[in-house]
Amino acid sequence: MNNLSLLFSSTAAETEPIKLLGGVLTLYKRPTSHHWQCRFKLATGAWHSTSTGSDQVAEATTQAIAIYETVKVKLASDLAIKTRTFRQLATQELAMAARVVQANPNKRTHVDYIHIYTKYLIPFFGGYQVNDITQELVDDYVAWRISRMGKNPKTYIRGVIKFLW
Repeated sequence: MNNLSLLFSSTAAETEPIKLLGGVLTLYKRPTSHHWQCRFKLATGAWHSTSTGSDQVAEATTQAIAIYETVKVKLASDLAIKTRTFRQLATQELAMAARVVQANPNKRTHVDYIHIYTKYLIPFFGGYQVNDITQELVDDYVAWRISRMGKNPKTYIRGVIKFLW
């Protein structure tokens, strides 16, 4: 029995948080994950945490420092720290539209928005990062939607511009 505790005692020490860069950056393991996570406080006072994608301490340390430096550069350049997919943002919009429809069933416009998001926008743009959506991609979407509908919608272009921009 003592031999088993010796074998597994290193895993307990392995999950202790590790302070990096003078305590600014913390490397830790969540109980339900094999990968190391890192966290640090932003200038706003909010915490930023993310996975290093590694289960090895040395590799996770290097990755954590790279993540920290990347976030510093993004903040200095006024860029978003985390990028989101169109699907993530559309899901939030769908929830908001559903609340509006539930509160006021006469809001037909929001019912139409829900239909357009679920039938056309999310299936096409869902996997794209929002900042990767270009005019070329919107043009591809126009052709895709026309082929899917089997006809050329009359008020289509205004709708696309309204949703995406």
